[in-house]
Amino acid sequence: MKNKIYSLLFAILTLIALAADYVKSDDLLAISKPLSIVLLLAWLYQAERLKGRFHKQIFIGLCVALVGDVYAAFAANTYIETVVFFTQFICYLFYLRAFRLDHKSNPKQKNGYLIWAIIGFATFCAGIFFYLQPQLGPQQAAVLIYTLTLCFMGIMAVNRFKKVNLLSFKMIFYASLFFLFANTVWAIDRFVQPIVESSALVIAGYFIAQYLMVYGTIVRKLLVTKTEV
Repeated sequence: MKNKIYSLLFAILTLIALAADYVKSDDLLAISKPLSIVLLLAWLYQAERLKGRFHKQIFIGLCVALVGDVYAAFAANTYIETVVFFTQFICYLFYLRAFRLDHKSNPKQKNGYLIWAIIGFATFCAGIFFYLQPQLGPQQAAVLIYTLTLCFMGIMAVNRFKKVNLLSFKMIFYASLFFLFANTVWAIDRFVQPIVESSALVIAGYFIAQYLMVYGTIVRKLLVTKTEV
């Protein structure tokens, strides 16, 4: 029941954020985006009390993302984009640390999908970077590292298959895809050419990704436990 309540509240905040974007209300968007992360933090803490290392890593990642959202909401300087970019990057690193725990729980478990995931994400990573590269200028290294991190997060999400229950696997795998989608839309719109309703697509992708990440964490169960959960 509590999961449904948190999901409903999060859906309302998502709709408010999209409405704020539609009417170009920066103030409303500045409130709704951090509030959505606060809600996810409360949901995760209430559900699990941060008993496991996996949950703690996801919780810390969300806290870092919240710092970036709050800074973007209230700061008024030219460094907003850089700070948000950096905090999101750190957030993904904590998510990766969590995924690594699932790998360590049963490292010898065979996963027939992993090689295809590596090929798919590597191809996408190379393709999107070389598409953006002519317009990146001095930001090439940062964008490459960021893109590699997102793709590696997707690979590690696939690597969780048969190490955790299927629902958690699906939720977090889809989360990694939505993160990749939101960041790809943002990058193309920012560096190459405008995309119609790009900001709405980025907001929707980001909100859905964080929601799925938390939900996948709450329902997570290891199939074999060879490490601290």
